[in-house]
Amino acid sequence: MPRRWISIGVIGCLAVAPQPASGQSPSGARSWIDPADERYQERFEVLLLDEPTRDLARGWSYAKELGRPVSPMLWAMLDAERSNVDRRLALLVAALVAGGPASDARLFRMLDLPKPLLAERAMASLWIALGPQRQRPVEGALSSLLGPNTEPEDLLAVAARLAVARFPAPSKPAAAVRSKDPGLLASAAFSRSPVGRTSAQRQWRAGSRHAGLFRRAAMLGALRSEDAAGVGQQLKDRASAALRDGDARDRGERAAAALLLARFGELAVDRAPLGWELLKLAVSQPASAAALRGQLRPSRFARDPEPGRLAAAYALYAPLAEVLAAAAEWSRDQVVRRHLALALALRLCTLDAPPPIETELDFPEWSLVVWASGGTPQPAAPFEDERLAALAEVLAAGRASKESVRAELELVLWRLGSHPGIGPWELERQLVRDLLLVGSRAGGKYRPEVPLHQRYFPTGLDREDPFFDVAVALYEFAGRRTGPVPAQLRLR
Repeated sequence: MPRRWISIGVIGCLAVAPQPASGQSPSGARSWIDPADERYQERFEVLLLDEPTRDLARGWSYAKELGRPVSPMLWAMLDAERSNVDRRLALLVAALVAGGPASDARLFRMLDLPKPLLAERAMASLWIALGPQRQRPVEGALSSLLGPNTEPEDLLAVAARLAVARFPAPSKPAAAVRSKDPGLLASAAFSRSPVGRTSAQRQWRAGSRHAGLFRRAAMLGALRSEDAAGVGQQLKDRASAALRDGDARDRGERAAAALLLARFGELAVDRAPLGWELLKLAVSQPASAAALRGQLRPSRFARDPEPGRLAAAYALYAPLAEVLAAAAEWSRDQVVRRHLALALALRLCTLDAPPPIETELDFPEWSLVVWASGGTPQPAAPFEDERLAALAEVLAAGRASKESVRAELELVLWRLGSHPGIGPWELERQLVRDLLLVGSRAGGKYRPEVPLHQRYFPTGLDREDPFFDVAVALYEFAGRRTGPVPAQLRLR
């Protein structure tokens, strides 16, 4: 294994990277890249454009690895690709991936021109909708995404409003959306745009086709509201009704309802325990942590294929003395113990005076618990995870603070799938998927229990248009939890 090193950034976070090669900055940024170097362009052509060798995921991963230095080259390749929309879409995503959210200004300059086509505008909107929350509003973002067409196709209208949800609310209020299309109304509700009263009432009726999409979006949109006090009691009552109706309503709607009630600490867990699926969502909301403690346990829940998240939630929310007292027991489960120990170590890193740990357990993640409690970790089996192995080296050398270790452990929990915030993140992604992709041929693999003719499909492009092949590839690429934990989902 190559020697690894840790750099501790000014914000106190750990970043693991290979030892820098000649010409590479200590932060890992490839400042030595010459965008004019034809080798990079040839590599992108092989991965993104040439049919026999095309691999969009690998091409976009390459763009992300190289980062902002190659973003101008990718924009230039996009400009040079005149007519093939499929190739332009692949290059557009690559340019956005390389630049990250910093590409927004360049993207909106392109969108403000009349040239971008429906597919390009919809792909740009999808990229923003699947990305992180932006910190600054963009005045006229919706108009830029929609372009000059005064009556945009439903596909673009839905995608653009989902994208607008990623920006803080503009200073100028938007006009109320009035439509019979549930997808357009759902995207408006999710972005916290006003929806006409009659249009909204129609969607709250149980018999309306695809109305579950609107109801789900309305609740997820309320969760994103900066003014939690502004969420009305009527919406909470509707969320309670969605949970009471059991399987009679859309599963996504029930999940959003549970999340909304958990946000305000109004889940009636004393009347009926939550199943593991809803419990995974509820543990993301600190307001319900105390009420959920009785349902959390260190052992696996039956039929839960990924028990790490609830195991980590137990370590984070159960009484600390209880978690420590049961350590010898839960450490016997080789599947959940690493998630439990990582979450426990993170929790101990937040305490000014953590209790001393005297128990000695023989698995590598336990050494992080011992360190976080103020003890000296004893040699254990090597970590399977390279980042954790590098972290252990830094801890042994005494070169890390609890704040930086806490940030690194949260990132590891996110990557391993045991971070409590993954539930809300997945629900928002699934809403985007069900509004834009699930009714297409390429998106037919999602929600296999729903017949194709019963899925929502916005008008604008044919179900088999190549746009959806690239869009599905982007959806799956953006679902890799390799980046930072979204700011709004970080553990407090």
